[in-house]
Amino acid sequence: MKKSAALTRTTVSGPARRAGASNRQSLISVAEPRLIAARRLADDLAATVLPDDPAEYPALLATLTTENFADAITMLESALNQTAKPDELRALVVLMLDGLGQKAGTTAKSRITAHMIALQAAEVLIDGETASEPISAMVIAATIARIFRRSKKAPLPCELLTACMDTRKAVAKLLEWLQEVEHFGGHMRLELEWLIAKGQPGYDGKLDTDDRIPVFENRVTQ
Repeated sequence: MKKSAALTRTTVSGPARRAGASNRQSLISVAEPRLIAARRLADDLAATVLPDDPAEYPALLATLTTENFADAITMLESALNQTAKPDELRALVVLMLDGLGQKAGTTAKSRITAHMIALQAAEVLIDGETASEPISAMVIAATIARIFRRSKKAPLPCELLTACMDTRKAVAKLLEWLQEVEHFGGHMRLELEWLIAKGQPGYDGKLDTDDRIPVFENRVTQ
């Protein structure tokens, strides 16, 4: 089987380049699962209900940690705001073309360049056009994973750009949902702390406040 000229171009620069290509392959395989995990994290918290048995309140409170949400929010913010570097763009485009069986040929280099140009954020305004939003390696990788499942041929540069922007919009919506649920989770932790304290003998009312939001009665929905 003839090796793609595009793949040859990106892997002959030594061990560092080969390791980078491997990292891009890994990113394509994990990008979507990471986004799905973030969605599941938010959905699970939004669906949390107050146990019937007050004895279960402490166990529920112990599960409402902020660390996982902080990590997920950081990941999504990075996916929205970090522009893919040229070497990341090239490696991901090459992996996409090779994964879809793009035949090697004299035009391989031009196809790679065209896709790279399409995905680069515009830094200069021309004819009043608004500069495009950054497209990260994470967004590109998640888009390519979806293309692998749905397409038998490589997209045109403009089609790949459109698909990446659709992915980016979905990531932005997921980030908004995650932040909303995380805020809801903060109120949930405060309410559980209040319920647990109120049930203790000699409770001094220290946690009583008019600002308390009964989140178990008014949960967010999406």
